[in-house]
Amino acid sequence: MVNSVFELKDLNGANGFTLNGIAAGDNSGWLVASVGDVNDDGIDDVIIGARKASPDGRGSAGQSYLVFGHNGTWPISLELSSLNGTTGVIINGIAENDESGYSVASAGDINDDGFADMLIGAYFADPSDRTEAGQSYLIFGHNGTWPAVLEISSLNGTTGVIINGILPGDQSGFDAAMIGDVNGDDIDDLMVGAILAGTAGAGRSYLVFGHRSNWPAILELSSLDGTTGVIVNGILPGDQSGHYVASAGDVNGDGIGDVIMGAIWANPGSRVDAGQSYLLFGRTIWPSTIELSSLNGVSGVTINGIAAGDWSGRHASAAGDMNGDGFDDMIIGAPTADPGNRTDAGQSYLVFGHNNSWPAVLELSSLNGTMGVMINGITAGDLSGVSVALAGDVNADGFDDVIIGAQRADSDDRVNTGQGYVVFGHNETWPARLELSSLNGITGVIINGITARDSTGISVAPAGDINNDGIDDVIIGAHKANPDGREAAGQSYVIFGGAEQFSSNQIEIQSGETLTLNTTNLSVEPLTNNRHFTVSNVQQGRFVSTYNTSEIITTFSQQQINDGEVLFIHDGSEAAPSYVVTADSVTRVFSNVHPQAANVSFSVSSTTTSTITSNSATTASTVTSSSSVSSTTNSNTSFTITSTGTVTSSTLTNLAPTTDLTSITINPQIEGNGTV
Repeated sequence: MVNSVFELKDLNGANGFTLNGIAAGDNSGWLVASVGDVNDDGIDDVIIGARKASPDGRGSAGQSYLVFGHNGTWPISLELSSLNGTTGVIINGIAENDESGYSVASAGDINDDGFADMLIGAYFADPSDRTEAGQSYLIFGHNGTWPAVLEISSLNGTTGVIINGILPGDQSGFDAAMIGDVNGDDIDDLMVGAILAGTAGAGRSYLVFGHRSNWPAILELSSLDGTTGVIVNGILPGDQSGHYVASAGDVNGDGIGDVIMGAIWANPGSRVDAGQSYLLFGRTIWPSTIELSSLNGVSGVTINGIAAGDWSGRHASAAGDMNGDGFDDMIIGAPTADPGNRTDAGQSYLVFGHNNSWPAVLELSSLNGTMGVMINGITAGDLSGVSVALAGDVNADGFDDVIIGAQRADSDDRVNTGQGYVVFGHNETWPARLELSSLNGITGVIINGITARDSTGISVAPAGDINNDGIDDVIIGAHKANPDGREAAGQSYVIFGGAEQFSSNQIEIQSGETLTLNTTNLSVEPLTNNRHFTVSNVQQGRFVSTYNTSEIITTFSQQQINDGEVLFIHDGSEAAPSYVVTADSVTRVFSNVHPQAANVSFSVSSTTTSTITSNSATTASTVTSSSSVSSTTNSNTSFTITSTGTVTSSTLTNLAPTTDLTSITINPQIEGNGTV
């Protein structure tokens, strides 16, 4: 069977690998992200945040770890302390208690030099003695030599930019993200969230436009003027808008990227802390300031959480095109929602994009399977939706997938080990409600953390194609994991995408025939002898083993097929056989070897009779006929020929199905019935 549950402890270097935090208490894996190809080797890279790390004794200054992708062999586990400039880079925060690495993200190619860039947030940083105004750090990609250790304090406008928050206590950099090209100039832009900025903690987000040259060493967010960027103001005191910021893709199909922001403490419809999200549509001309209260369906949409205390908007992300309709979709997490009265089980909301009119206000409670889907957490207290992200197309079926984290889910008896859930995209009918408990390997996969209280799923993200096999990968953080006894050093897990699929699933058989299966009849790529197949819905025949042809079998291995031990016996009727095959996934976590009906070529041996008359009873007379006979079954067509002279009857066999009887020459002197 395809995998419905995967254990992270089973990562083995071939299906993925583990990244171990350095020191106890570092909280590595607090946030994880794909950053594209920052070193220009043609392979995607990832970044991991460790907000509590203490580089050179600077307590909780924070570290981030840039891990370069490569093809070839990966280890079962990688020590982040081993990064050396060739395998990756350790990026040190500036000052004690900055918590650099609280947020990490791709910055796209914000300086348009052809290299991917990255972002790091430090929301407790104190720029110019403005206590906890916060900072973000834009680091430019390049194809030169990378150091083993990069000090953020060294950024100089050429290597990157330090982005300063405005006022003390703003906590700018609480989140930061690449948001695509939202102003239509073909250069990626970024956004920084400052949850306590604005009126009494209403929150602000800062949209910074990308450009090609002349980046300063330090960028003051207060300088944004509509040309360089935009200040986006939250609505009400205490909302903390900017808690999460992300690209939404192009959800309205106008060709310009859109952005989504979360405010978990917002109170829509007096539902206290239900949370709100704000979808801001891209445009070519921007003002210097936008009030989120002004969104009207044309400029953007206010998206309301469902129930008090849901914390909708804790996390949000683009979701690619999950339903295959050509429009980008988005996903929003609400980790303390109570689906089915399961307290804090959590929900996530998949909202489908479209180019129809958008409302000024969208109630998440209205999602009905056509507009979007509610994705329900499994058990009370799981906090499903604490993290959500586009996964890419991890099962290589042509549809984008998403990944959802639930940091407090229990795996077997392991309390709060955490789980991740990959939900596969498709273009079939979507339900209004999707239970994560229903994921079965075909609709998605449940990913179990390793040890109790690891908090696996605190962060989830795409990993690009980090192993360069042509298939998207994912990364999951577990900031409380204890690698080699280092308490809460944290771990992250990269899981490679899979593209196992049927390379053959077909038979060619005649009525009543017994067929010995081989790899041309049934196999899955990559070919492995320990793979097993299960057949179901078998009609007009049966599968048996050569060792006991009287006993029907429904499961068998690739090895048995290779050894010629599996037979299919047709029942002898004139009806074509049919059956469905499911293959297990033995080399990949994700796979598209879903149940598949066999391709059957079937023929029936039959006799079609036509009476024709010869002109005379002489040898080698030419036969004339009033018709020609065609068979749609096979070439084993017979004709019975009656002479008008001496009465004889002859049978012609194995003629082509479309034989023209007027072309047949016979000797009608043959006595009785015979074969000519």
